[in-house]
Amino acid sequence: QTSNSKNVFVLYPNPAENKITLKLNFSGNVLYEFQLYNMVGQLCYSFPVHEQVIDISSVTKKGIYFYKIKDYEKIIGIGKLVVY
Repeated sequence: QTSNSKNVFVLYPNPAENKITLKLNFSGNVLYEFQLYNMVGQLCYSFPVHEQVIDISSVTKKGIYFYKIKDYEKIIGIGKLVVY
């Protein structure tokens, strides 16, 4: 389980295989995006956040990724995700 110091979001499980759960402590009609970056900082995958469960089965290369959770104007959270 990953969460930031301000309890803005919770992400689990980590490590993950096919799906992750992302709980955001925000309200309103804001569109969020969950982005995965490789170890050299290249954007590899981007998932729109419509529901709490995000299907990451399209991540074909297993390993360690950095993630960003963004809305249309700022980064909400960052962290590391292990995909196996």
